[in-house]
Amino acid sequence: MENQKIFIPYIEKLSKKKCGVDWYYAFAPERTIEGAALNESRELPQIVGGYDEKSSLLTQQLFKELTHTITLLPPH
Repeated sequence: MENQKIFIPYIEKLSKKKCGVDWYYAFAPERTIEGAALNESRELPQIVGGYDEKSSLLTQQLFKELTHTITLLPPH
């Protein structure tokens, strides 16, 4: 989460827009074996987390199109 402490303030300053209001920050780490990404993206649970609840839920909606199992981390 150290990246959030650098990335979010930098983008907010650059864009003059607020994270969680004007734009959303989320992460979904890649956990696949080379050559098996398509199968594993459907079979393995996807871990999703975000800056706030809305960021997490928007990312969860996106991944629902790819996989049936999503592990949603609490916002930081």
